[in-house]
Amino acid sequence: MSTGPALVDIHNHLIPGVDDGARSMDEAMAALAAMHEQGVRRLAATPHLDAELTHRPQALHERLARIDAAWESFRAAAVERFPDVEIARGNEIMLDVPRVVLTDARVRLGGGTAVLVEFPRLFVPAGSTDALYRIQLEGYRAVVAHPERYVNVGSSDLSLVDQWCRTGAVMAVNAGSLMGGFGPAAQSTAREMLRRGWAHVIGSDYHARAGRRPLLLRAAYDDLVRVGGEEQARLLLSVNPGRLMDGEAPIAVPPLPVGVWSRLRAIFKR
Repeated sequence: MSTGPALVDIHNHLIPGVDDGARSMDEAMAALAAMHEQGVRRLAATPHLDAELTHRPQALHERLARIDAAWESFRAAAVERFPDVEIARGNEIMLDVPRVVLTDARVRLGGGTAVLVEFPRLFVPAGSTDALYRIQLEGYRAVVAHPERYVNVGSSDLSLVDQWCRTGAVMAVNAGSLMGGFGPAAQSTAREMLRRGWAHVIGSDYHARAGRRPLLLRAAYDDLVRVGGEEQARLLLSVNPGRLMDGEAPIAVPPLPVGVWSRLRAIFKR
């Protein structure tokens, strides 16, 4: 049984049969049960979508129609089995082109102003800051998925993350990165982002398949609390993702104090 506040997750792949996440309704419901057990009471399901498709209306219509059908089945099953969990939809949009068209509410988190984006092949292309800034200029809020995992973003040089934050973009670190699930480089970068106060949200990036990334939202929350980062844990895993789903800006997350940071390194070294 989970403890602490209700958690909110804005990055997962629970809608079955539409991407590399849940393959069936059974897997989707098992994943939702795991989230419920860890205290998640609000979430936005975010299947993959290529930005290039948003420039081709017919192709976008076909892709979203497929997601629509799976979403309706998933939502109906979720409401029946987990009536205390509020679910919404969005997409994790890969910026495979410099500009994405965001006029269709279905591609945004809960149909609001926030949009979850990633860069292709875990490598940040030239012009990434301009792409994020353009999203802000168009009246939306870019939420960068797993910034700590890109091979050309590192803990020793976070200049790209600094530039992204200056555009007003939101940084959504993976819980698995903090726990070492994506290797030491991603873990080091994620920890450094928390140390500087440059992480705004922690998401699960849960793919709902046995043998793949475990669900670590509550573990990340509990470990932060254990070393004295309760305020940060609450903002990163509950308050800020909820605010984004409500169309509000995230609250600044205080940098982790030096003393807390040394204990956090020891706990996350596993």
